[in-house]
Amino acid sequence: MKQIYHYFILLLCLLSAACDNDDNNLAKAYIIKSDTTFEAKGGNGTIEVSTGNLSVSSDKDWCKVEAEGNIIHITVPQNIDIGGRTALITILADGYELMLPVTQLAPIFIVSSTDPLSFFGNGETIELQVQSSLEVKVSVDDDWIQYEQKENTISFHCTKSDVPLRSTQVKISSGTKTVTLDCKQTCIEGEYTFTYTDTNWDDIDLKTTLTKDPTEENTYILKGDLPFGRELKLKYENNKLAFHAGQYLGTETIDGKEYHLFMTLGYGKLTPAWDYVVDYVAPMEQNKQGKYLFEFMDGKHWGRYFVNRISISTFTSSTASESSYVEEIEKLAYVILTINKVF
Repeated sequence: MKQIYHYFILLLCLLSAACDNDDNNLAKAYIIKSDTTFEAKGGNGTIEVSTGNLSVSSDKDWCKVEAEGNIIHITVPQNIDIGGRTALITILADGYELMLPVTQLAPIFIVSSTDPLSFFGNGETIELQVQSSLEVKVSVDDDWIQYEQKENTISFHCTKSDVPLRSTQVKISSGTKTVTLDCKQTCIEGEYTFTYTDTNWDDIDLKTTLTKDPTEENTYILKGDLPFGRELKLKYENNKLAFHAGQYLGTETIDGKEYHLFMTLGYGKLTPAWDYVVDYVAPMEQNKQGKYLFEFMDGKHWGRYFVNRISISTFTSSTASESSYVEEIEKLAYVILTINKVF
């Protein structure tokens, strides 16, 4: 019985010694602190180990490691790939193995808008906001687009144009990602030939100018030797020029009687429209000779009727209505505005 007791005491001592030995081994090889998470732009980090007897390796070429005393230095380049990535570091410390992951985040690249850059007129500037964890580079195909980078903003500026329409592309790059934006500059202020068929079915070509109205947004004034010496206003909406019915043109004395003139829109023998919603519209087009022009057509806002002309109509009141309407005194049908020169 005493012999069994002695064996039991000896076993307890051995177990106690083994536990003490394990604690000592753990104490010799553990990580004190680490910096192993990196942004996409890369950088340097360290791992501090409890012992200085180290060797270290990485399972990925992009993650460089080097031991110096009890410090492991980590060097990570910028991540230009689409996703994040992870490397596994293996540390041998006093014969014991420690493993630790190194994580690098995916690059961030966000452009506030990928819509085409549409410049209208000369000297306009468009700003885009760009968020990127890597360097942002901008390239432009043509020098009429200029740009300035400032923090997270890229400002694009168009220079003065001597043509009605020109286009190019802008590329914004970060890492392996590139956003390509179409750009165009439209200029409609200038000298025009105003072509139409008059009341007597004669084809008329008039020299006119189209300039921006300083008092009304998106409004342009057509000037020249127009009927009754009047000026006509057009709106530039949705990339189209539009005549809207109901423009008041002042008064005119005809056969000794004073009338109020309005620009109306008509078709055939129908009473013309004077409601503003009715319009006569034209997108910019280029003909076979390379000329830019606006050929007007019905804007489809006159119910079942079809606009094919501008009219100057007389009214007995300064308010256009059925009761004050008299007649159309000038008809300008099949209107075309051809650009000769931009300002």
